[in-house]
Amino acid sequence: QHITPRRQKFHSLRPCRPTTFTLADGGGSGARSYEAREAGVVHEMAATGVPLNISVAHVPGLTKQLLSVPTLDERGYTVTFGGGRCTISRDGRVVATGTLGLNRLYGLDVAGRQA
Repeated sequence: QHITPRRQKFHSLRPCRPTTFTLADGGGSGARSYEAREAGVVHEMAATGVPLNISVAHVPGLTKQLLSVPTLDERGYTVTFGGGRCTISRDGRVVATGTLGLNRLYGLDVAGRQA
């Protein structure tokens, strides 16, 4: 499931069944758990010019937004990695790209900036 701490990013938001996410702590101290109690739709304009309407869980306390590669795969997308780039395609059409950052995470390239 895709997750974000940024409540202001949501076009629509509704209560959901509480879900716990356990993520690696980037500080090297192991794992940390976070809880989502709301979910909704986030709209982003990819740098490719394709509008993205993404179902996302709101997870307060996170420091990053995360797209789930398995969720993208289940929804019919193909995700490829190589050369410090990530490409998200559907039906042979590139819908979004990402760039590998210094933090070893891929940032989604959105219109005018990196998410």
